[in-house]
Amino acid sequence: MKYFFHLEDGACIRDPKGDEFPDDAAAMHEAAKVAQDLSTLKVHAFEWRVVVKNADGLRIGSVALNPALATYNQGVPAVH
Repeated sequence: MKYFFHLEDGACIRDPKGDEFPDDAAAMHEAAKVAQDLSTLKVHAFEWRVVVKNADGLRIGSVALNPALATYNQGVPAVH
C-alpha cells in the first residue's frame, strides 16, 4: 500500500509521491526514522511532526521531531 509522509506544524509540506510499505506498522517505522533524521536539521523542531496518511487519505499516525537532536554548526546553536 502507498503511504505519504507530510511534514506539518500547522502548515503542511505535502509528500506528493509517497512510498510503498507492506502495512501501517512499516510506514510508522519509516516515519520515526524520517522524524529522527529531520530532527538533526536546524529547524524549529518543537512543533513539527511527520504525519503518515495512506493512499485513501486516512491519517495513520504521526511522529514529532525531537529538538534535542538538532545539530550545532561552527559553535552556533541551531535555531529552535
